Amino acid sequence: MKRKAGIITFHFVNNFGGVLQAYALNSFIKKNYDTEVITIDYRNLFILLCDTVRLLPITVNVVEFVAGWATIKDRIKRYAEIKAFVRMRLNLSGKYFSCSGVKRGKPGCTHYIAGSDQIWNPDITIVVDRSYYLEFAETESRKIAYAPGLGGQKHLSGFQGKRIQKLLHNFNAVSVREETFCSQIEKMTGEKVERLIDPVFLLDSFEWRKISIPPDDSDYILLYAMQNDKSMYEVAKRIKQKTGKKVIEISRYGFKRKFVDEIHIIVKPEEFIGFFQNAGCVCTNSYHGAAFSLIFEKELYLVKCRRFQERIHTLMQVFDLEYTECELLYQLRYDVQHIRHMIKEEQRKAYLYLKKNLIDN
Repeated sequence: MKRKAGIITFHFVNNFGGVLQAYALNSFIKKNYDTEVITIDYRNLFILLCDTVRLLPITVNVVEFVAGWATIKDRIKRYAEIKAFVRMRLNLSGKYFSCSGVKRGKPGCTHYIAGSDQIWNPDITIVVDRSYYLEFAETESRKIAYAPGLGGQKHLSGFQGKRIQKLLHNFNAVSVREETFCSQIEKMTGEKVERLIDPVFLLDSFEWRKISIPPDDSDYILLYAMQNDKSMYEVAKRIKQKTGKKVIEISRYGFKRKFVDEIHIIVKPEEFIGFFQNAGCVCTNSYHGAAFSLIFEKELYLVKCRRFQERIHTLMQVFDLEYTECELLYQLRYDVQHIRHMIKEEQRKAYLYLKKNLIDN
């Protein structure tokens, strides 16, 4: 019987990082293993609700709020572009909205892969979502976790911890994205748990360039905020004053600060990659913003975000990043050759983990 791997992740979200990590894991498996790959088109209802609400301008800044209402059609179009990317780039199963729905649908895969992104973070899924622990999978199938994240969970205890521990026994192999959780999951399962890299690193800059749509400009300061934070703009303004470079922002709500030269709201995922590809330096508080900055070897100013710091700390540890830390940000320093080497090493680890669990077993 031909291998068929079904991946369940946050492929449907109104978020560039979510859809691009889903694309990367799909592409890596198709390229390296003789395996048919589908994405289980499961959609957590709470996340769908949150993504819909986030189309509205959620801000206490009155000027930004007014600009947000004026550009709401543009944000709806951006979400439509993200959905179009998913339909075009991923091989989707039927659409499901519950774990029992997936089970009734019988995707018929020989292997199931849960991950990556924060699929095991109950703060995002509102409950411990059984679908992301593969409870729907056929008994005879092989069940694999590829680097799911648990977000800002400091420890897994109480009701949620017991629930997660029970669900983890569904798996034949478990890996996580953040180093913080390896020992906790090992205690729950009694098995070795690997720390593996986010899927966006499984494709190198050459592979990402194959689908990117870069802007005409180059050597600009790229400003990309995943979480709204006025300190982002303070940092970017300082960089502009120091370098004299043009500032281009992938904008949340369409409010243009005076020092920003261009804002872009309707951005395709392919254009999102292209903005990082052509940037001279990047100012961001986004995990995937930092990831693409490293992939394209950009000067990086990583502004501290208020949530999910574990994944940023793991990123800095994995790549041995040196940084100057101040109140607002990490100004990262790294050797390009070292980053290339570490990405290759992380790809090798991922390759062997997936080979062991997709082919050898």
